[in-house]
Amino acid sequence: YLTAASGWGATFCGVTAEPWIPRIIAPVATADSFKFTVEWANGQTIRVQACTNLVDPTWVNLGTNTITGGSCLFSDSDWASYDHRYYRILSTD
Repeated sequence: YLTAASGWGATFCGVTAEPWIPRIIAPVATADSFKFTVEWANGQTIRVQACTNLVDPTWVNLGTNTITGGSCLFSDSDWASYDHRYYRILSTD
């Protein structure tokens, strides 16, 4: 189920129910950028954030994308400016 959907609980008809969350697939690093595809529900909007330290993270918004046809492409052209960069995807719902 989508995280913003109402009426969902821990189970559905006796089967464990899990929230449907965005998923990063196919990461690719090139000389120009770091790219990945986000798969999720059509028409949903996601926010991509990055940080450089997972022990004490300060997440920075990098962009907002809308899922079309089940996926969208995200590209970070500034990724090579950092020794480490970690990404996360958040629903804007």
